[in-house]
Amino acid sequence: DIASWRPNKDRMVWLYAGTINRQYRLDVAIRALKIASPYLPFIKLRLLGEGNDLEQLRQLAESLGVRRNIEFLDPVYLDRLKNFMDDADIGISCNQAGSFGDLQFSAKIIDYLSQGLPVVTSRTKTLTRYIPEDTVFYFEPENAEDMAAKVIFLWDHPDIVKRKMENAKKLFPQYTWQEEKTKLIQFYREICGSVRLAAS
Repeated sequence: DIASWRPNKDRMVWLYAGTINRQYRLDVAIRALKIASPYLPFIKLRLLGEGNDLEQLRQLAESLGVRRNIEFLDPVYLDRLKNFMDDADIGISCNQAGSFGDLQFSAKIIDYLSQGLPVVTSRTKTLTRYIPEDTVFYFEPENAEDMAAKVIFLWDHPDIVKRKMENAKKLFPQYTWQEEKTKLIQFYREICGSVRLAAS
């Protein structure tokens, strides 16, 4: 059951699964982990993926003294990804704001929610348009303090997590591949119709 989430007494695993590049601002997650760790000393951050920001993130973790709390893992095929989601406690997304982040929809958020993971994500224009406030925990982009505060709040308020997860169930019918296919076909029909009218 997607709304059966419970905080684990002995550990808290944050999961990021995807490309590890600068624009995804995973440095914010590492800084947030540092800030939250006095309150949640059992935090573990799992970064599942590859990209050109890996070495910088390793160095940042070392400099902040949290390297032992972070696992850098190779990407896996989709059939194994569910196992990592099942073993996590929250899913994270830290997209930067601006021209890149504000135009991108992070599909991993739907993946996390569909597997029963509460989501802590940066507040970007596209996400707030499609993902309601009552389904995820938003923090201000590139703000590690705010991200840490949202994670601590989430951990201390499982009743609010459950309400958000219940609300998230309503999103899934809107974002199936079949539904997106229908929207895309309709979009092209409208475009083609407009072209015909302009040409006539």
